[in-house]
Amino acid sequence: RTDLLSSSGRNVKTGEDFVATYSAAEPFSAYVFKTIADPFIGKYSLIKVLSGVLKSDSVIYNAEKDAEEKLSRLYV
Repeated sequence: RTDLLSSSGRNVKTGEDFVATYSAAEPFSAYVFKTIADPFIGKYSLIKVLSGVLKSDSVIYNAEKDAEEKLSRLYV
């Protein structure tokens, strides 16, 4: 299929290699590449969505903290 992009990586918990496919039909996966503290807005993070769909009321799993988090606002 030509509508899918892919990338390889390593699972930090298991050490296994995997191939990530970028598609809206796949489960949600994203990478936070920068967090900024703004005096007017507060803390916000810049993310790269790798697969799936992200909405402003989504509950996502934070692998770094090993916990689920609910998004409050989404700026595009």
